Amino acid sequence: MGRRDGRGECRPAREPRALRQAGAGVQVHSRRARYRPVSGGEAVPGPAQLHLALAQWRHWQCEPALTRAPELVHALSGGLSNRSYLVREGQHRFVVRLDGVDPARHCLDRHAEWQTLQCAAAAGIAPTPRYFNPQLGVLVCDYLAADPDQRVTLEDLAQLLRQVHALPAHAHRLNLREQVDHYERLIRRFDLHPNTYRSLQLSMWRHFVETSEPVLCHNDLLPANLLRSSGRLYALDWEYAAMGDRWFDLAGCVLGQKIAPGEEADFLTVYLGRAASEEERLHLQRHRCLCRYIEYLWHATENPPEKLPFLRERHEPPLIAELTSLGRLISRGSY
Repeated sequence: MGRRDGRGECRPAREPRALRQAGAGVQVHSRRARYRPVSGGEAVPGPAQLHLALAQWRHWQCEPALTRAPELVHALSGGLSNRSYLVREGQHRFVVRLDGVDPARHCLDRHAEWQTLQCAAAAGIAPTPRYFNPQLGVLVCDYLAADPDQRVTLEDLAQLLRQVHALPAHAHRLNLREQVDHYERLIRRFDLHPNTYRSLQLSMWRHFVETSEPVLCHNDLLPANLLRSSGRLYALDWEYAAMGDRWFDLAGCVLGQKIAPGEEADFLTVYLGRAASEEERLHLQRHRCLCRYIEYLWHATENPPEKLPFLRERHEPPLIAELTSLGRLISRGSY
């Protein structure tokens, strides 16, 4: 876990020593390497990447230290980008995440993620990270058992975002314009008809303005990335965390959690500690448009060209509706 210095800042613990060579001291004969399940049944297959991660157990930062290699329990479901596995050593349970995408393709910074996770865990809003190895594409965190009741209120979400945005700053920053340009370059490379997106982009940027000083943002607070464990609400999957505009994070949460329009004002009131101004509500609307557009581009780069008609049908109507609504609000000059 991270530690706090005399100024109250979270200082990351040392990074685990990376492998000097992939597979150093480990024999992997094929991707069909198998692990014995913890309880009964047939052996569960695991990829070579997982085999290497478990072989590095001596470098996992656990207290007390592990005494033997963890065993695979089973694969965990969910996740569009990565693969995750539950592993166990004695009473200790961990989640091993294996990269399923190229981090550079989505402008991810695994070192910044590791640093953020340590500070978020110290603040009690993320599972404790135990090991990461960017060369292998591996991250290990404590496993959190889910409470039977996973209901999350608007107050819970607003308080969690306040805690996220209060985390210490780091160097990795999300520049929204650069992110959009990056995805559009990928689209052009894959010949996915960039003109389809250009008109939407021009309409969106016409209304967009920078709104606030950057804060640490999670940038992916979907329902699947929230977990209530032992009565506490945690944020999971911090790979998109970066310094950025809080209104983009708030808008992403509103859309991802499907907060009804009539509840947005209440959500902002809890987050801000006061009623939101008209200009602040306009900031949220602007960033709702940008969130929808970036989500559209993300799916366009991650799917084959033959799925493009489906993506257009799914993503363009709500985005166009948001842009139309935003244009009307701006033309009226108020809500």
